[in-house]
Amino acid sequence: MKYLFILFYFRCIELDPYDSIAHFHLAQNLAFLNETRDALKSIERCLLLSPDDKYALHLYTLLLTAQKQMPEAYAQIYRATNDYPDIRFQFNFYSLIKSSSSLLVYY
Repeated sequence: MKYLFILFYFRCIELDPYDSIAHFHLAQNLAFLNETRDALKSIERCLLLSPDDKYALHLYTLLLTAQKQMPEAYAQIYRATNDYPDIRFQFNFYSLIKSSSSLLVYY
């Protein structure tokens, strides 16, 4: 079923490559399938289109930790918490540390 959603989001992006929401949901579904490299590409595109998307920043940080790119992940956490003080409550630091061994996505 998730593969069907991935095809759906690829089709959405094909129709409108500037739709940041489609890129976000594609990244999220790819992350559920542990396709973190492809998910990172998609979430980076989402952030290029919509840099103020707090949920995309959160997913981006989780994907970076899943790839064991901890310095980049911490830089994103610092950026997000400085730019958006209310996002501090969304970042569960325990899940970020735990996600370095397995990807955890909470929504």
